[in-house]
Amino acid sequence: MRQPSPPSCILLSLFILTAAQRNVLLPMPGLLYQSVCLSSDFNLTHPVEDASWTFQNNGEEIRIAKFPNSKFRVNNNNRFNNRLKPSNNMTGLTIRDLRPEDSGTYTVTITLTDGVTHRASFNLTVYEPVPVPEIKTELDIISPDWCNFTLYCSVPTITSTLSASWSYRYNVTEHHPFNETKYNKSHAVHLSLQSQSHNSQFLCLVQNPVDKKNVSVYTQQICPANRQNLPSTSDQGTPLHLNGLLSQAINLTSDLNVTQSVRDSFWYFTPSGRRKRRICEFRNDKTHPCDNSNDPRERFELYNDGMTLEIKSVMFEDSGIFELLVTLQDRTTETSLFNFTVYEPVPSPKINITLENVNADRCNITLYCFVMSSASMLSFVWKYGDQERESYGNGFRIELSLTPTESSMEYQCLVRNPVSQNMASVLPPQNCTITHIGQNRNKYYIMLSLMIIVFPLAVWFVVVTNRTTKEGEVSAQTGRTYYEVEDLRSQEKSNVQQAKNPPETAKAQTIYCVLQRDGE
Repeated sequence: MRQPSPPSCILLSLFILTAAQRNVLLPMPGLLYQSVCLSSDFNLTHPVEDASWTFQNNGEEIRIAKFPNSKFRVNNNNRFNNRLKPSNNMTGLTIRDLRPEDSGTYTVTITLTDGVTHRASFNLTVYEPVPVPEIKTELDIISPDWCNFTLYCSVPTITSTLSASWSYRYNVTEHHPFNETKYNKSHAVHLSLQSQSHNSQFLCLVQNPVDKKNVSVYTQQICPANRQNLPSTSDQGTPLHLNGLLSQAINLTSDLNVTQSVRDSFWYFTPSGRRKRRICEFRNDKTHPCDNSNDPRERFELYNDGMTLEIKSVMFEDSGIFELLVTLQDRTTETSLFNFTVYEPVPSPKINITLENVNADRCNITLYCFVMSSASMLSFVWKYGDQERESYGNGFRIELSLTPTESSMEYQCLVRNPVSQNMASVLPPQNCTITHIGQNRNKYYIMLSLMIIVFPLAVWFVVVTNRTTKEGEVSAQTGRTYYEVEDLRSQEKSNVQQAKNPPETAKAQTIYCVLQRDGE
């Protein structure tokens, strides 16, 4: 497992010093989830009074750090999440746990106590680790003198920054390059070798500006004209594929249908790209000590008349072809082959969450699942709701546009190889949930505001309407009483004369009496 390397600013100091004085843009590569140090080691003649760092990406420039009065202050802390650290006596900046969105232009402006200002810019590009390459072979033509074949070098994921190169060596000589190109999906070489060159090794190197991986193959594994030291699957059957877990034990047991007692049995092991050697034997009804000369821990042991080989505390070096050669009492022989591959336990996955943007109905995020390991044969599976999405290599990034319901779901990342698996889970950032809650809360506030305005208006309308109705009824009553009094003048003039200008308190009583009499 590769551990993050500590940042170093020393190697670039001289180059940065010269370039910074001319204020040029310095290229600076960085490895994903590692650290990088942006150093501006000027030849300063006076103490530093102030230093300021800015970050520019996609045309937007923001201030990210400042050193007022020799105190380090970070701006836009949400973007870098406490990943910034000062260095080089306030003139340098270290960025830890690099992420793809950290790529951009970083500029430092340094002001000295004498008023002189220095300025330097760095163009940081963050690269992903190089995946482990794989070589596939295709045998074209074979003859007693020549072997023609094609080698394909491939990686699970391809980016534009990858380049691949081939090199070879014969016997124990140094590797010699013979082909180098920008990486493409079918980076292949076609070779024609004479029989005396069958002991050659070919190596494929895949790299980017900050990382590299390689894999090799021997021509002995490809050209059958010189494979007397390797097990022949065509003559002895197809190997049984077995997988083992690092540091665990495993038993290799033959499935031969043996009808006679075993006279003797021999176990051979052929590591990848190396010669076959005998490791254990059962002979004359006795189990002889296994050859543990390459490993003093005596990890190999035979059981069941040599038909079972136990490997204790499996190591990566145990990957290869195991061959069992059995001789029965009638001197007939049987052979079993095992293609054994060792894998390390899958480490705990890590998940990075990036909140892209939030709108009225959606919360857009990016989830990146990875492991701190350079192991191959890893598969990554994202699980959420009833959906599953799978990818191979190291790292799986998905972009999601979440609805309010999906913002409360759990998102699981399952990482596995043929013998081990591990899982991590994460919930979307609280910003998504808060935003959706805020939207619902805004709707509530709008409805409440409308009710506050409409309800008093409704009450006022009802009060005014009732008042108008009552006044109309009183006016109607007064009119009818007046006309009734007028109609009585011709009948009882004396009564009307008495009713004229009565005391104000008796007016209603007089009219009432008239009405009573008129009703008779």
